[in-house]
Amino acid sequence: MKTLQKWLLWLALCWLTLARALAAEGGSAPEMRLADAKTGAPSAALLMNMAVNGNINGMVAGMHISQTFTNPGAGWVNGTYVFPLPENAAVNELTFIVNGRKITAQIKERAQAQQIFEQAKQAGKKAALLEQERPNLFTMSIANIPPHATVQADIHYVELARYDNGQFSLRLPTTLTPRYMPGSAAASNSVVQDDGQVVPLQSGNGWASNTAAVPDAARISPPQTRASSGQNYSVDINLNSGLPLAKVTGSQALVVSNSNGRHHVRLQAGSARMDSDFVLSWQPQAGSEPQAAAFTQTLNGQQYTMLMLVPPSQATRAAIPRQLVFVIDSSGSMAGESMDQAKAGLLQALGYLNPGDTFNIIDFDSEARALFPATVAANEANLQRAQQFINGLEADGGTEIDTALSLATQITQQPDNSKRTAQIVFITDGSVGNERQIFENLQGKLGNTRLFTVGIGSAPNSYFMQKAAQYGRGSYTYIGNSNEVAAQIAALFAKIQAPQLRNIRVNWGVQTDAYPQHIPDLYASEPLLLLAQSQTAPKQFSVSADGNTGPWQHSLDLSQSANSDNLATVWARRKIDNISDSLNLGLIGRDEARDQILPLALAHRLLSEFTSFVAVEEVVSKPQTELPQDLAVANLMPEGSTMAAPYPQTATAAALLQWLGLLLLLTAALWWQWQQHLAKPTA
Repeated sequence: MKTLQKWLLWLALCWLTLARALAAEGGSAPEMRLADAKTGAPSAALLMNMAVNGNINGMVAGMHISQTFTNPGAGWVNGTYVFPLPENAAVNELTFIVNGRKITAQIKERAQAQQIFEQAKQAGKKAALLEQERPNLFTMSIANIPPHATVQADIHYVELARYDNGQFSLRLPTTLTPRYMPGSAAASNSVVQDDGQVVPLQSGNGWASNTAAVPDAARISPPQTRASSGQNYSVDINLNSGLPLAKVTGSQALVVSNSNGRHHVRLQAGSARMDSDFVLSWQPQAGSEPQAAAFTQTLNGQQYTMLMLVPPSQATRAAIPRQLVFVIDSSGSMAGESMDQAKAGLLQALGYLNPGDTFNIIDFDSEARALFPATVAANEANLQRAQQFINGLEADGGTEIDTALSLATQITQQPDNSKRTAQIVFITDGSVGNERQIFENLQGKLGNTRLFTVGIGSAPNSYFMQKAAQYGRGSYTYIGNSNEVAAQIAALFAKIQAPQLRNIRVNWGVQTDAYPQHIPDLYASEPLLLLAQSQTAPKQFSVSADGNTGPWQHSLDLSQSANSDNLATVWARRKIDNISDSLNLGLIGRDEARDQILPLALAHRLLSEFTSFVAVEEVVSKPQTELPQDLAVANLMPEGSTMAAPYPQTATAAALLQWLGLLLLLTAALWWQWQQHLAKPTA
């Protein structure tokens, strides 16, 4: 019996260790604990605050983001901060401020900038390096911050305001939702991706390991925390819309003053936590809504033109029966308010189905599950079953967007003799690290199906939302909080009833390099927005398209266009986007994309996938005897999220599975020993 007792003790220990593993995976949310990268000793946190200053003229916004890093500890620090910016931001300047002295950063090829930064870091010089991880995700690295000292990094970018549903808006993300990194951890220094390209793995200090699907997972998975240690932002924006405004609103309470049509915007509370997107909106007075606007800039002998044209609303065609597939994300990153918003939005969307429509619902996390084998009629019985299905959804598991989109496209590609219009409405926070893999796999799957994305939560991945909708020839919508669900879903379904203009053709009258090169269909309330470069200024612009009530055409005199700064920067950013689109869709390789983007980004001083900003103080300030700690600034968890931080529930359960495997092995051994014990002859 002593042998039996020994094995029972083994079993008890196994269960205890399993319980610890379960607690680590799904227990109470852990908070970030900073530690020395080499010794593991606890360390004081590196603090960061952000000030947003901007000037908006017409649709063009020039924004300054000032990041202030404070080292409260007694030792030297090398800091890293992974942070979001708008997905269309054209970042064209970095200023590093040390001891009141401003150092303008140089734009360099990325590898060269990294080398300059590392040399300065090793030499004991203060330095700053700004790199792009995604079009909406960046890394700021600061070398050699002295004890009890503060340094500042000022970022400047240019962005175009969005105009939709009669309202302009700018969205500034302040944090990110932890991203799901699919694939197994890579064992070598490079991976071969699905397209055959060998991609080197990139070092980083994030919580995720690099995988074949996400070779830079360690760089885009910064620590996250719920406890704010100074992560606040302030806002100071001058708004000159050029139009009489009915109202100026924000996602935070604002103080808005008006002087001769120029508005000054600040936060009512002075500052706010960096745990949700900041949105600024302004609406023209009734009757003052823009119908057309043209701006020009002459720079280095080149003409740059931006044109916005709002087609007049046309009578909507009789409702065309639709084959509508709703896809809802119920992964762990949606836990909390995001899941509540997604379910409320989907329940409301069911109410917009017409009797002639068919529909289906796909729920996905680590797997994708369709409610029905195929689309079914939007009758009372099926709608009731759909409502029960939605009410029973809970957020947990991974974020296999690729699997969900594949299932949705399979359903919409099923034979349908009724010739219904196929549409996918995809509701998600888009928190994945393998965007490029998803975009490439999406290529060729959609056919005539249109894809509409709905971004959910306080900090959705806006880059994924916009690009997925663009490649799916649809549009994107954001729902930031529960109060927006009804209005945004109503606006979405009014929009997707049918495109207002199709087969859009433009004529600039002169040879241009214009973007977008492939003009998408326009839905109700959406403007046509074009950017062009040319040797000579265009004088006349004309556009024609197929409208709901027949052919539509419009001409515009450009000879009286207003001047505007920064158009060259915005045009170059759009051209880089166009090249990146070809890379995302697998139409060109990475080397070809680099050869096209690198000279363009260097010429226009633009941060890109292949260029970085680096600034160095040419003074050795750190004593060689001092060994700096490597610390990362933690992002706040998104407001309303209940997922664990900083390790997302959507991370792989490798550790848990390892413990389960060990337990099964020990249980099998115990069973074998018990059988051996029973088989022994009794004395």
